[in-house]
Amino acid sequence: MCKKLVFIFVVLLIVTAQAGVRIPPGGIVAGFSAEAYTGAAMNSCNWNGLDGTGLLHGASTWSCWNLSPANMLPNGAWISYDLGSPYLIQNMWVWNYNGNAPDWLNEKDRSVRNVDIEYSLNGVSWTLLKHVEFQLNPYGGWPFPHSDDIELGVTARYIKLKVAPLTNDATSGNWTGTTGTYTALAEVAFFEGVYIASGPDPFNGETAVGMSKTLSWDAGMGDVASHNVYLGTSPTSLALVSEEQAETSYTPVGGLEFDTTYYWRVDEVGASVVQGDVWSFRTIQVLNIDDFEAYDESGNDLWRTWSSGQDTWDNGSAVSLSYDTRHGGAQAMQFDYDNESEWLNYFSETTRPVAGVVDDIKAMDFYMRGIVGNAVETVYVELSDGTTTATVNLDVADANTASWDWQLVRVDLTTLGLTIANIESLTIGIGNKANPVASTAGTIYVDDIQMHPARCLEGNPAGDINGDCYTNFLDIATVGSTWLEDGMWP
Repeated sequence: MCKKLVFIFVVLLIVTAQAGVRIPPGGIVAGFSAEAYTGAAMNSCNWNGLDGTGLLHGASTWSCWNLSPANMLPNGAWISYDLGSPYLIQNMWVWNYNGNAPDWLNEKDRSVRNVDIEYSLNGVSWTLLKHVEFQLNPYGGWPFPHSDDIELGVTARYIKLKVAPLTNDATSGNWTGTTGTYTALAEVAFFEGVYIASGPDPFNGETAVGMSKTLSWDAGMGDVASHNVYLGTSPTSLALVSEEQAETSYTPVGGLEFDTTYYWRVDEVGASVVQGDVWSFRTIQVLNIDDFEAYDESGNDLWRTWSSGQDTWDNGSAVSLSYDTRHGGAQAMQFDYDNESEWLNYFSETTRPVAGVVDDIKAMDFYMRGIVGNAVETVYVELSDGTTTATVNLDVADANTASWDWQLVRVDLTTLGLTIANIESLTIGIGNKANPVASTAGTIYVDDIQMHPARCLEGNPAGDINGDCYTNFLDIATVGSTWLEDGMWP
C-alpha cells in the first residue's frame, strides 16, 4: 500500500512539474550509429517501455536502445530523433536505463552518462547545444519516472545525442567507468514550448490569497519581448492594468479587496500579441489575527508579540505557550492571571498589535477555556484604532473562566464606535479594569483569533444564494439578476 501511495505522489508531482506540450511519438523516427538489437533504437522514443500514464518506465532490456562494447568503438555512438517537422523544443525528459539484473551485476550502471546534444533543422547541418551528464538511475529493476529534465530551448526538427566513448574514468559514455561493457538508454520524450504565459502565481482557482499579493507567471517561449496584464472581477470584463512591461510579475496598485474573486490574464507581446488564458483567485475571507502556531522559544517568543504584566508590571498577567491544551493546531496561549495582589492593580491583561484589518471586517472570534479550580471572573476585550479605545465585557455565558470546555467567543466590531480599518491593537483581559477590586488567580487558554465579515452563526441555510443567512425572495432576485451572465447560460 505504501509503494502505491508513493507512486501516486510521484505521478502527481511529475504532472505538476511538466512544462510545455509533449510531442507525440507517432511521428518520431530514430536514427543511429549502431544498435545491439534490431529495433531497439526506436524503442527509446516510441513509449514502448512506458506504462499507461506515459510517466513510468519499466526495466525490460528489450524496451531500450542497447549498445554492445563493439558498437561504442572507436568514438562512442549516437542516436538522433526526427520529430517530423520543426518545433520550438522547450525541454527533453530522459529515462536512463534501469535494467532488471541483480545489483551485483551493476546492470543499471550501463546507463548513458556523458552526452553532447546537437540540433538541426535539416538533418545535415548540426549545431552543438550543450554537453550534459545524464543521471545514473538509482532505482534499477522497477518502474520509475524520468531521471533527467533537460532544458533545450531551440527550434529544431532533429535532435542528436552523441554518447562519449567508453573510458575508465568519469568521462566515459556510461556509468560503469570501464571499457568492454554494454551501454543503454531507456526512453526520451520531447516537449514543445508553451507560447502563452503559464505557471500563474497564485495558481488558477487558489483561495485565501493575501490582499497585498504580487501576481507572477512564466513567460511564453519564442520572441516574447513584453507582457500585457489584465485584471478584474469579471472574466469577461478585464481591465488592462499594465502594458508592455518587461517583468513577469505585477503588484496591483492599492492592493486587492477583501473576500473578492479576481480574474486575470497575461498576453505575450512579440512580433504579434498572443492572448493568454484567464486565471482566477479569491482573496482571504478570514483575517487570521493569531493561531499561535508561529511562535517558538528560539527567538520568535510569544512575549515578543503579546505584552503582559511580566513586561509592564502594572497588572497580574503572564503568558506562555501551551502545547498540551490547545484548540486547533499544536499550540495555544496560556494566560495566567493574578487579581489578588493590590500591587498588580487587581486586573490582568495581555496586548498584541493588529494589522491588515479592512472595512469589510465586521466581527472577531476566538476560543477560550479555563481549568479546574478557576472561579468565575469577568473576561473583557479591548480594541483600539489609534484614536478611540473600546472595551467589551463579555457575558459569562460566552466566556466562562470556570468552564473546562472550549468556548467560541464572538465580538461584534460594528457596535464599538471604531474605525474598523484602523484597528491597531487587541487586548484580552480578566477582571474589572474600570473599577478594579481584589478577586482570584487562575489560568485560561486562548486560541484561533480571527476577524471576518458578517457570517451566519449556524452556517448558511440551503438556498441562501446572496449570503444574508436567510432563504427568501432576495435569493431569487440574485439568480434573476445574473441569469444571462457569461457562464450562467445552459
